[in-house]
Amino acid sequence: MKSIQHKIYALLALTGVIVLIASIFSSASQQRTLAQDTVAENIKLLADNYFDSINTMMLTGTMANRELLSQKLRKHPNIEDAHIIRSDIVNNLYGSGNKNQTASNNNEREALKGKESLFIEQNTDSRSMTYLRPMYASTDYKGTNCLGCHQAQEGDVLGVVKISYSLADIDNEVTYNTLVTTSLLSTIFIIAFVLLGIVFRKIFIVRLKKLGHAMHLATTNKDLTLRIEDNAEDELGWLATSFNQMIATFKDNIAQVSHSSKVLIHSAEKIYTSADTTERAILEQKKSTDSVAAAINELESSSNEVRNTTHFAQEKSENSNELAQQSMQVAEQTELS
Repeated sequence: MKSIQHKIYALLALTGVIVLIASIFSSASQQRTLAQDTVAENIKLLADNYFDSINTMMLTGTMANRELLSQKLRKHPNIEDAHIIRSDIVNNLYGSGNKNQTASNNNEREALKGKESLFIEQNTDSRSMTYLRPMYASTDYKGTNCLGCHQAQEGDVLGVVKISYSLADIDNEVTYNTLVTTSLLSTIFIIAFVLLGIVFRKIFIVRLKKLGHAMHLATTNKDLTLRIEDNAEDELGWLATSFNQMIATFKDNIAQVSHSSKVLIHSAEKIYTSADTTERAILEQKKSTDSVAAAINELESSSNEVRNTTHFAQEKSENSNELAQQSMQVAEQTELS
């Protein structure tokens, strides 16, 4: 039989593990999202500064050193790429430029059409975030008239600033923080689970076993004097009180039944005595009746004998009378003769 204690512990452990896993994944996801949002803001700011630096080079006539600026940016930790992608308007006016200044994929070509994009790419062993920001021709871009040097119209895309930022360090940091968080939360969970198990066992399991043991003894030994000492104001305390009241009620009921049984036995004994006396009286009466019947039978026999004797005497008397008459007739005949 599986103990309810083990079932509750298993349920608590399962609940704790689910909460722990959910907390870890939620924490890791939030950290990763926060880091990516921070990188996104920084990369946008970096793209603006990069374009401002390119704009300054245009105004100062030092565009020949633009690759030097790009190289310095790429030497920055985690920056994988930083360059300008030229549009056809600029290529027609100033030439095609360097090889990396030509659109090489759909995202870059869409950016040359005016679509700003920020996306994350999965590389072989790491991720990188790429920001493509279109540069529009304007009569007043932070105080600079772009149309003065570029033969374009207001709003035309002159190029795209491309910044690629490696997320490897951030992912490693998030992974490390996740491991630390997992270890910390796991330790807290284990300690809390052990403490909860101890407290739960003390305030519930021990008292429940005590109650069950008392019920078992009361059932096995038929002992109605058992009482459970549990005065706690909770469900188990109320259960113990109810058990004590039930046992007391059973005891009172059995005492009443026992008393009623004694009264019934006493009454039965009286009835038995009365019945025995009555039976004896009936037997005595029967004996008397038998004696009277015997006397009546004897009297009847005597009466029959008297009747027979009387009848015999009567017959004798009649015979004597006939003889007397015959004698008289003989005498009369004799006298006449």
